[in-house]
Amino acid sequence: MASQNPCTGDGVHLSFSHDASCFIAIDTAAVQWRCCDTFKLRGYYPAENARRAITAAAGDMHDPNRSTCAVVRRVAHASYVVKRFRPGSINYRSHYEAVQIDVDASDVVRSVHVHGDKTVVVHAGRVDMFGLDGVKTIVLQRRVETGDNPLGLCAVSRGPESPFAFACPGMNAGDVRVERWVGEFMPLVIHAHTSRLASIAMSWDAQLVATASVKGTIVRVFRIADGALLQKVRSLAQFRLREGKKYLAAFGNKPHTVLIIGMDGSFYRCQFDPEKGGEMKQLENMNFLKMLGR
Repeated sequence: MASQNPCTGDGVHLSFSHDASCFIAIDTAAVQWRCCDTFKLRGYYPAENARRAITAAAGDMHDPNRSTCAVVRRVAHASYVVKRFRPGSINYRSHYEAVQIDVDASDVVRSVHVHGDKTVVVHAGRVDMFGLDGVKTIVLQRRVETGDNPLGLCAVSRGPESPFAFACPGMNAGDVRVERWVGEFMPLVIHAHTSRLASIAMSWDAQLVATASVKGTIVRVFRIADGALLQKVRSLAQFRLREGKKYLAAFGNKPHTVLIIGMDGSFYRCQFDPEKGGEMKQLENMNFLKMLGR
């Protein structure tokens, strides 16, 4: 499960793709999708003053024939446009599908997610689900009010055969709300932590949801079908980072590897021992800001 929460700081916005095959960086000129293995450019969306105009981006860019990418652009004081890539199109702005979403000026779009024809737009206090109606028109299908969600936390199922499901903060601190759009599944609210949530992740098949709080001492894994707590995981392995910086982490595509990206441009690939734990071994370290032309 990859982190689906963005990280924002001076000059650049960072997030991982849905499958952690790419990291997404928004600088002053464009949105870039970079492969985590080769650092090659997978996708490029140019925009004037992109750092201010583009408020969120998502997608994997792993397979050019099945790309599921989206960007959210602020077009006016209280208006946003969500642009989605059609399967098979990369880097061609004329191939984007677009729908304009009007929101209150005080409710900034914090993150965006995609699943099939559905687009999930996350605000600081609500989550909106857009999808196609019977005549191929994109409409608002669902709106969920959340508690204060300044990080834009939300996790969405990713598997091509999985049902649409999402998890977001509940109205109360530490609660996670889960919805799975299949059968007669009712929305489920799980009291996961006593403190405010810091991260939410969901398995590709929409069977499991994992949460961590701002205390950062424990990760809890729940079964979505009934909300049962399956596992509590405390710190197993550590990797020391510079203090005072913001970082995102995700599991790599190789066994027992972790990817870390930082607002200072740092990229780390580390490996941990699942049995012994302890300090992780650094496999790679570089600065990706040089590739962004900064």
